[in-house]
Amino acid sequence: MKKLKLFLLLSIINIYAYGQNRLATTYAKKYGELAVSEMKRTGIPASITLAQGIIESGGGTTSLARKANNHFGVKAGRSWKGKRHGNFRKYETAEEAFDDRSDFLSQKKTYASLFKLDLCDYKGWARGLQKAGYATSKRYATDLIRCIEQNNLHEWDKLVCTDKEDNNELVVPTELIASVDSVAVTTASKPTVRAKSAHTYHKIKSGESLYTIAKKYKTTVNKLKSLNSLQSAKIKPGQRIRIN
Repeated sequence: MKKLKLFLLLSIINIYAYGQNRLATTYAKKYGELAVSEMKRTGIPASITLAQGIIESGGGTTSLARKANNHFGVKAGRSWKGKRHGNFRKYETAEEAFDDRSDFLSQKKTYASLFKLDLCDYKGWARGLQKAGYATSKRYATDLIRCIEQNNLHEWDKLVCTDKEDNNELVVPTELIASVDSVAVTTASKPTVRAKSAHTYHKIKSGESLYTIAKKYKTTVNKLKSLNSLQSAKIKPGQRIRIN
């Protein structure tokens, strides 16, 4: 009887772990390119961005992520001028949330030392974030590192590191955006087959509208609204939208 109970307990644990890994895989497939783009723009490892998003938003399943596009649990302080979801910031798109979170880290003196680390030192970043007080959990660094290594999220970092060394255009290998049916993202450390990023993003400047942006990229307003899940044509400076 004891053996049966132990077997059932282990089975439940394995099923739960599989579900968590599947969520992480799905999340990395959906937002990996965006994390790489932010890494190239600000120097924050894509693996750290993805791991934080996975942990903070439950792989994009929390109410805050679904209703407010807030993937990082960023609170809305007194200085926040945007929309709110309770005590948290509300974004029009997930891209805007990623962009805001990158700017938050890169503009705070508290995290300045992290940007002196090697570009692909995700372990240093994880420990540095915990030391700087990013989260209250004493296991925060450990949890980030485990999430990264269990799901091979560090493979996304290598794209930028390799690109920096070779001085080539940033590319995203098709292996990293493969089917989510596998438990974890699996790629070669240095893929030999590369494909350009499938999506283009535009950061809105003052005075721009969906019409002028659509005209610039030779697309339509309706397509831009559909790609970014916009209910109206209202946009604002600093917002990042997907073009294709």
